[in-house]
Amino acid sequence: MAHTAAPERTQQGNGVTTPDTAEDVWSGPRLRVENLTVSFDDGEGGAHIPLRDVSFDIKPRSCVGIIGEAGAGKTLTARSLQPHHLPADARMDGRILLDGEDIRMRPPGSAGIQVLTRNPMDALNPVRTIGQQLTDALRHRHDISDRFARQLALEAMEQVGIPAPRRGLSRYPHHFAGTMRYRVMAAALTINPPRVLVIDEPLGLDHGAQAELTDLLCDIAHRVGSAALLLSRNPALVAGHCQRLVSLHAGEVVENARADDLLQRPAHPYTSALLGDREVDGLVTAPTEGCLFRGRCAHAMAGCERTQPMVVDQRGRPARCWRHGELNLSAVGG
Repeated sequence: MAHTAAPERTQQGNGVTTPDTAEDVWSGPRLRVENLTVSFDDGEGGAHIPLRDVSFDIKPRSCVGIIGEAGAGKTLTARSLQPHHLPADARMDGRILLDGEDIRMRPPGSAGIQVLTRNPMDALNPVRTIGQQLTDALRHRHDISDRFARQLALEAMEQVGIPAPRRGLSRYPHHFAGTMRYRVMAAALTINPPRVLVIDEPLGLDHGAQAELTDLLCDIAHRVGSAALLLSRNPALVAGHCQRLVSLHAGEVVENARADDLLQRPAHPYTSALLGDREVDGLVTAPTEGCLFRGRCAHAMAGCERTQPMVVDQRGRPARCWRHGELNLSAVGG
């Protein structure tokens, strides 16, 4: 099923459109986020801006990871990819392009971007069986019989490692433990693959279970042709799947680099702290101007309070740090 079995087994000409179809007419990135800024009225005539000028690209069948502490803006970035899910008082500036088209020009729910939140129950209907939800997704896309849809749903559940899948079809989401709910979502991905899959860090699972689920979801995304965006506090959880990593702090991108470069030679002290698993989490009031990390940075100097652009070093690598290029920061295991 993950290899688009459904179209091959229905009548000729009644196949499924996969996410790669758009590549025939579009050669750019699958997803492009340009200067994404999200703001809210602070109630005092000003604005609260939790996300500022975030930019990144994801190519088809590739993966980008956004790493950052709690409150860095990872989840808000993901929610912004589905603007109709933002609060009514949110203002979104910048552009989000899916295969070159602004997603705000599309009807809600039609953009082809699926966000797997930290709680899989957010995407499951508690009053319908798993079989009903999977077969509904199949029949929405294909003109197939109920019996055939049920067989394909059964195969999808088998492929993602759900035990006793035939019995599982008649069960409700609350009958499944947390890990199995994520596997149900993985089965749904093989049935209805999105153009872009966003995977937020699973909630309430140990590191081993998180890694196993991330491996499964990324493998499915690659096989069905989806671009993937991984969100995590833990760089080690996502690094093995990502071609690029974006380090996000206080709603700002502090560096965006090839995954191997960022892991071996972090360019920003905040990224170095994340990679070293040093304590950076917590409710810390960031400055409102200049380097937003300077209050917690061991390398801060006079001048860090100035408004800070991205600085490009001699290798052409950008980072939001006035001392970028002169610091020798520790890498993974350093």
